[in-house]
Amino acid sequence: MPEVSDFMSRCVAKNKTNFNLTMCTNGVKISKSFLDLVSNFPHTNFSFSIDGYHSVNDYWRSGSVWEKVIANAHLMQSLGHSVSINTVPGIYNVTNLHRLFEFLDREFPMTAIYIQVNYLPWQSAFNHPLKDLVVESMQKCMQTSIYHSNGKSCKSGIDSIYDHYTNNPVCDIEQLKNFFIYNDQLDHARGTRLVDFIPELEAARNYIK
Repeated sequence: MPEVSDFMSRCVAKNKTNFNLTMCTNGVKISKSFLDLVSNFPHTNFSFSIDGYHSVNDYWRSGSVWEKVIANAHLMQSLGHSVSINTVPGIYNVTNLHRLFEFLDREFPMTAIYIQVNYLPWQSAFNHPLKDLVVESMQKCMQTSIYHSNGKSCKSGIDSIYDHYTNNPVCDIEQLKNFFIYNDQLDHARGTRLVDFIPELEAARNYIK
């Protein structure tokens, strides 16, 4: 955002850069001019929004490129900046979230991981009909260091999803239908197909037929 760069430039001009600066980013575009600018700020945290492993993230966060996001997160750490990762469990990733947790365990072992559960009715992490897949993914998440370190709401977030799906939940078929109506419109506009990125979610379509 040009407004952010303008603000930072004014801070540099006034020699007022010794404060905590946190910026949320999808991690795709980080220019050399921005790197030069942010080097003036000694207390910077970059909060990378990563909502799934690899193709799941690229699909849910349209325009994202997994390799660039991960490379830029490593770059910021190598330059001495603090990096945290924010992820949102929802219908897109609730059956495969463990893949992201396992990856972050390997690649970013000392990085703070924050969870914010998606409660939007048509994207909810609590309305997937394939509950066995969700339970399996949550169990694997529970075996990671991220879960045990708890981060910000990591343990409580995973526990809430696990508890929901192990207590005989009833899938709201109307909300599931609304999700596919919405997502089919997205696929048409973007020229993508859900089945190519998250086949287990495409399989959930059978429950509305």
